[in-house]
Amino acid sequence: MKGFGSVQNGLERHMSTLSKLAAVLCLALALAALASMGGDWMLPGPAQAYTIPSPTPTSTATPTPVVCGPWACPRQGYPDYAPHGPPDFDMRQTGWQASLASMQDASWTHSGPAAAGDAVWYFDSEAEYVLGRKYDLVTSYGVWSDHDPQNVPPFVSDLASEVQTSSEGTSVENMVAGLQSYISKRGLAHEFTIYEVKGPSGDWMADESQIHEVVLILLGFWQQNNGQWVRVGGHWVAACCVEPFTRYVDFSDPFFDRAAAGYPGEAFGSPPTVPTVYNDAANVSFDRYNFGDTPVPGARWVPWDYGRSEVASVVANSLGQNFAADLEQYRGSYVAGPHVHVAADYAVVFRCVGCYQAPTPTPTATYTLTPTPTVTPTEIRYNIILPVIMKEPPLP
Repeated sequence: MKGFGSVQNGLERHMSTLSKLAAVLCLALALAALASMGGDWMLPGPAQAYTIPSPTPTSTATPTPVVCGPWACPRQGYPDYAPHGPPDFDMRQTGWQASLASMQDASWTHSGPAAAGDAVWYFDSEAEYVLGRKYDLVTSYGVWSDHDPQNVPPFVSDLASEVQTSSEGTSVENMVAGLQSYISKRGLAHEFTIYEVKGPSGDWMADESQIHEVVLILLGFWQQNNGQWVRVGGHWVAACCVEPFTRYVDFSDPFFDRAAAGYPGEAFGSPPTVPTVYNDAANVSFDRYNFGDTPVPGARWVPWDYGRSEVASVVANSLGQNFAADLEQYRGSYVAGPHVHVAADYAVVFRCVGCYQAPTPTPTATYTLTPTPTVTPTEIRYNIILPVIMKEPPLP
């Protein structure tokens, strides 16, 4: 056994030597392979720590204010039927003239109901778009639809009757009371409010551009005679939108179509070759004016350079028209020569307060089901007495 152990130990030593030689051979072959690849090489060193650089923060741009109020420019249009915003009905149509006792020539008198028609028509179109059905603010006066161009003359004439338009135009008081009467007869008094503002400021106009409304502006034409302010007449327009940052207002003017003639503003559709072209609400001229200061008593802003070179024509047409009770003290005759000042004397606000919300439906009665109580079974025990039969033992 001892001899056998010596042989075994010798074999183990030889196997250990062979293993070492094999390992050295493998290492040599690996080094040779690396050498054949060329270039420098080195054994990897200890792991290195790398810091991921923080990203350079991206600068955040300051957002530009976005005006999205209901009558900020441009005003939203509606397919049935105010495609570009409020319409721009013309006051110079058949039957809308009258003469003052002191004047020989007939003047166009319907600037008030025409401007009011722009507001009423626009709200009716908006309501039908929102509700998806016929709305009753404008009705048809013939065999045509309510928004047909043929409907404009009788529609504006109906408004003229409500606001009591006469040879002296439409007063502020009659405008407010007449529009209230009109919407009440349509069964919509709960959805709109009408009120006047004396001497609206430019800031007020800008603030109101965020509210759901259309504003009618009564422009006054003033002169200074012998050092005294005299108001010779007035003219109604609809302020279809206001841009509060650059401070301008767009008018739907019943007398002028300056934007359609290439002056500042926006014009859409066919040019007004005749006044009835604008009975189609797709044809409009939104005439643009910047806000300016005015020395006129009670007024706080003026549409700068209103009417431009043609302002004399609207002044001549408006003599003696469109006053308010507190403006009567300034009523006077026009004098050729002195400058005519234009000022925003009054605003009449036509505001939606219900905004076409469908009436709240009466809630359906809810029945609460009371669960049937679970009956706990009662344990019933019966005592049954069985007879015991005793079996007699057998007889011996």
